[in-house]
Amino acid sequence: MVEIFVRYWAEVFILCFIWREITQWLSKFYQMECCNVAML
Repeated sequence: MVEIFVRYWAEVFILCFIWREITQWLSKFYQMECCNVAML
């Protein structure tokens, strides 16, 4: 029972970490795109 609980939280933690990395990367990319459009 404990193993399932730990495994579940480990997956949630990893997913949250990956999601945070992706959102940070997308926000940087989006800001660059906005800056490029503004320069045009």
